Amino acid sequence: MAAFLKLRLPIIILLILHGMPFLSHSDGCSDDSDQPTSSDNKEEKQLFRDINSYRLFVNLPVFIPNAKAACLADKISHQLQKDKPCLDAQSYRYTPGTKHPLNSTFKNVDRLLSHCHINFNTTADGAILPACVTKLDQINVLKNYRNSLYGRYLNDSKFTHAGIGSGDDWIVVILSTNTSTGSFSGAPVSLAPSLLGMVIASLFGCLLLINIVSV
Repeated sequence: MAAFLKLRLPIIILLILHGMPFLSHSDGCSDDSDQPTSSDNKEEKQLFRDINSYRLFVNLPVFIPNAKAACLADKISHQLQKDKPCLDAQSYRYTPGTKHPLNSTFKNVDRLLSHCHINFNTTADGAILPACVTKLDQINVLKNYRNSLYGRYLNDSKFTHAGIGSGDDWIVVILSTNTSTGSFSGAPVSLAPSLLGMVIASLFGCLLLINIVSV
């Protein structure tokens, strides 16, 4: 019996290792249908259309919606609405290379990221671009993004996705990349319960079969 188990042990180990790649996964920014999103208001939708029209005009691919980024943008815009005067909105921006970290730019950012299911490590290469415009006038909002310091980010091809949120006179655009350090995606799930159960069941079946054969 001991010799039989010794011969079968490498097979069991191989079965477990074969199942391991399926036990972890990360949810990318383009698959956010079940994630919290920002309020679907006309100012946000209009700005998204205007920004993408501009991207087409300069021969760049349009931004793909990122629901997690939109969720965070919505939370940040409401935080700015409560805590910050409508002055020099660009001083609250967060962009790649910013000297101050994200968690010092916005308070309670860890809580906001958690609410939107965003892994902090996926935000480093993204851009958070707030603007404050009275009544979110469409023309002036677009000017704030096209004709200001923000224009360089709209013209940067490394940004592939976008999410927009707003609160009163504040509107926030978050640009994300398709890389692991800028996707504003969720934390990897270490174990997928259903697949883990399948592997355990398979292992149990193998042990049962070994026991039957060895009797």
